[in-house]
Amino acid sequence: MICPLLLTSLLLSAPSIGDQPALLLDEPTPQWPWGPARYILKRREEEKYRALKALPERKAFIESFWQALDPTPETPFNEKRAEFWKRVNLANAQFQDSVKPGWKTDRGRIYILLGPPNELRRVGYSDLWTYRSLPLPNTPPVVSFRFFRSRSGEFSLSRSLAGGGPRMVGSKGSYLGASPISVGFDIGSAQIVPGRILLPETGVTTQYFFPILHPVDSYRTYRAADGSTLLVMELVITPDQFQSDFNPDAPLSMTLSASLSSESEGAPVSRFIRTLTLDSQQEGGPDRSLHFQTGIDLPPGRYHGEFTLLEQRTHLGALFTRTLTVPDYRQGLSLSSVTVSRPPKPSAESASLGSAASPWFSSGDSDFANGETLYFSYQVYNATQRADHAELDVEYRFFLSQGMAMQAVGRAVQIPGVEKESIGYALRLSDWPEGDYVIQVMVTDRPSGATAFREVAFRVVAAEAAARGADEGAAH
Repeated sequence: MICPLLLTSLLLSAPSIGDQPALLLDEPTPQWPWGPARYILKRREEEKYRALKALPERKAFIESFWQALDPTPETPFNEKRAEFWKRVNLANAQFQDSVKPGWKTDRGRIYILLGPPNELRRVGYSDLWTYRSLPLPNTPPVVSFRFFRSRSGEFSLSRSLAGGGPRMVGSKGSYLGASPISVGFDIGSAQIVPGRILLPETGVTTQYFFPILHPVDSYRTYRAADGSTLLVMELVITPDQFQSDFNPDAPLSMTLSASLSSESEGAPVSRFIRTLTLDSQQEGGPDRSLHFQTGIDLPPGRYHGEFTLLEQRTHLGALFTRTLTVPDYRQGLSLSSVTVSRPPKPSAESASLGSAASPWFSSGDSDFANGETLYFSYQVYNATQRADHAELDVEYRFFLSQGMAMQAVGRAVQIPGVEKESIGYALRLSDWPEGDYVIQVMVTDRPSGATAFREVAFRVVAAEAAARGADEGAAH
């Protein structure tokens, strides 16, 4: 048997991502039953696993264990397994006020087994988590847990519940624990339901236990140095969402947790916890939108992503899901995402037709007023090289979006013989009415005749609304 002190050392010495805890997943090691899985393993299952000596046997046991809990065995995606490890890693990321990993804390244990509470309240030096209408037999309509904060700053679960009802017993009449939903304090005693952990009901969006932020998210894709695809995700948050908790002079610690799975196969592809970077060029001020970015290297394909955003200092955050399309830039003429912004410094004049430009700066605001200058840029990949430069014919078309219909605006702009593969274009919006617009970009490689196409949207709004965006965009 492994010494508990040694096991703790192994867990705490795992590599980390930046200043965030290392991600934990199913690893068929002898220590697996002492990890987060101990909360859902039955004693006989733990004993059976400990008797296994070979790596293939342990791996097969883990796969069989999760298959038996899969709520949708007819699909390749195991919702319960994904949710379990998502909660484990979120607990590690959030509950860092203890010398123990987040999953081993009292709050982490409750969260892993029951998920986010319906309500969180700070009562003096304690946190009160309230769950309503838990789908458990003989459970009262409302169940609450109180976590008291010690002088060391660590939260501990009170042995007496703030709210509750009849004690739960097992199928053979055995007492299951000290609370109506029995979250035990000893290894192997945390069984609460036959399904091991509670999942959100189908079609119900479960709010996280922190107050909700409403970020505006977008992503762009580029070719990475190794040929893979770099996905740059940007999240924009207005300071008013932080309310009284926000101090513009105090540093924000924003983290993004993600679980990505293949849309076609349903298999997990990537899980990570990243510290987001606040745009270093952004000017301060209480009314400035906050732009955060992070980059993700992914193989080409379509992905279903589940994201959790958390500000560590204020404990504000958001949950959202997105479908991500990652193109293949390794061969064939192709274009990166098109970035729309106000002209980059030093001046709009430097953004002349077809001149070299960088598409890597933050996209900023996509709302412009009549009379403003819009700037868009992109990267061309795999163009034929002659005398160390490309030969590209570029065409831009502009459309006003009217529901399902598209109305052409002005004449197409044609720029022949562009030699650079980083391209930018400045467009002055003279006499453009308010509305939603689309820019279509068509690039033709002269030597091969290959073409590539991209489009990007922007909006023309009233001058007052655009002025706010211009102040923010100027910081980029």
